[in-house]
Amino acid sequence: MKNNYQQIYETARVMIVRKGCSHCRLWKHFIERENLKLKPEKRITIIDGTLMNDYGIYDNPLLKVFDRHFQDFPAIFIEGKKLGIANSQEEAIAFLRSYLYDDYIIPRVKLQNIECEYKKVGIFGRKILVCNNQGEEDDE
Repeated sequence: MKNNYQQIYETARVMIVRKGCSHCRLWKHFIERENLKLKPEKRITIIDGTLMNDYGIYDNPLLKVFDRHFQDFPAIFIEGKKLGIANSQEEAIAFLRSYLYDDYIIPRVKLQNIECEYKKVGIFGRKILVCNNQGEEDDE
C-alpha cells in the first residue's frame, strides 16, 4: 500500500505561490482563468506558501506533502509531475494546456485541423475571418 503522502502527491493538482512574487501573480492569473474552463474535479488548487517560506509555518496540510519537492515560487504540481522552468512563459502555457487537453469542459480546438480565410461580407465588403474544420471528427 502506498504512503498517504505519495498518494496525495500523485493525484493532486496544486500551485504554490508566495505574496510579493511577480511570477506568482502572473501564473495565478493564468491558472484562475484555466480553472474556469476545467471540470470541477480537475481544477488546480492554488495555495499560499508565504508563511511556510518566511516563517516555516504550515498553514495548509498540502504544504507538508509538497515542501520538499520545490525550492522556488511558483511551484506547479499536476498528478505527480512538477512543471519546471521553461524557456518562455508561452512554452510553459502551451505544455500545460496540452497536458490538460482532455480535462476541459468544452474541448479546445486543435488549431492544426483548421483552415481560416478572410471573406468579404455585406454591402461595404467588410472582411471577417471564417474558419472551417478540415480534420476528422473524433467519435467519443
